[in-house]
Amino acid sequence: MRENELREAAKALGIGRVDFLDYRDSGMAGTPENAHPNALANASAEEVVPRLVAIIRELRPQVVMTFDPGGGYGHPDHMAMSRHPLAACKTSGDAQLYSGLGEPWSPARLVYTVFPRGRLIEISDILKSIGEDSSRYENRMADAWSDEDVHAIIDVSATVEAKWDAVKCHRTQQGIFSKNLGSFSYGIAWVWMVIYAAVPIIMTVLLILQKRKPGGDPEKGAVMPQWFRLLLICQAIVMLALGPALLIAPQTVAPTVWPWALSALTGRAVGAWLVGFGVAAAHAAWENDFRRVRGAMVAYCLLGLAQIIALARYATAINPKTGTAVLDWGDPRLWIYLGFIISLALVGLYGWTAFRRSTSTSANAAMSLLIGNVQF
Repeated sequence: MRENELREAAKALGIGRVDFLDYRDSGMAGTPENAHPNALANASAEEVVPRLVAIIRELRPQVVMTFDPGGGYGHPDHMAMSRHPLAACKTSGDAQLYSGLGEPWSPARLVYTVFPRGRLIEISDILKSIGEDSSRYENRMADAWSDEDVHAIIDVSATVEAKWDAVKCHRTQQGIFSKNLGSFSYGIAWVWMVIYAAVPIIMTVLLILQKRKPGGDPEKGAVMPQWFRLLLICQAIVMLALGPALLIAPQTVAPTVWPWALSALTGRAVGAWLVGFGVAAAHAAWENDFRRVRGAMVAYCLLGLAQIIALARYATAINPKTGTAVLDWGDPRLWIYLGFIISLALVGLYGWTAFRRSTSTSANAAMSLLIGNVQF
């Protein structure tokens, strides 16, 4: 089955030849498969290296690509296919060795495919954001390659669809990929695309329908104090200035204004939220009525409280990539951010309590009017 899956994947990539060494999967260390006599992990270099030398001398490649010494994530077969190709590349050009296996040939380069630590952190953050288990990637952090030790990064965006077509051929091996990448890329991503695309259209249609209805807006029942409207306008200006900037150029803007490191993906997500709440704050100031914006005030308060809780949770967290604190409490930007989110929570709380007070006052006034009109 595994062999057929590999052949299908090679066909999807347009690869016309696949050579098999006819060893079985060794499984992970400590499993019964790892002790099988025909497992690749148990094959000696004297047995494997000559077979690889013969292939190199026949194909005469300029570049040989294989796993790093750690096997990516410690798989015994991957580690074996790091050791043996290295030995084969070192000896395939020596005419004194393996004389019956073809003309000597030395590849110009041997390249390891590696997991950069920064990329593992990005993947881990994505999985956490969608509620998935990220421990598999976090456990690799210690053995991952530092970003500084990665010598080449190849842009595969032009061929990524073909790559995923090949990945899908390995049906018995997808595991976390089929679960996370499938649900995230095709599930969550599509949900958010529909939301982002549909909500503006729906709101526009509702606005048109509302404008066509006879009558007008109800009279304002709980007008905001001027200082409160001014505070909302200031918050809206800040969010509507920073939000689009993060959406357009997160990797340029975030290092300057944001108090902790943001990936491009996270920066754009933060930008989208800032734009949304900036528009809400501006709209609330425009409405100038606590009763009309009571729902927005609750959301505003909850947003501020959620951000405060998040800061408290990561107050002493350590970045595994750099070994430094995630939050630098000596950075003035962090204190500005804390002050801003506290202001969000307080504004939302004040707006909600003002609405409750206005409702209570209106009810008391109506009761007094009713009692005054009762005739005894």
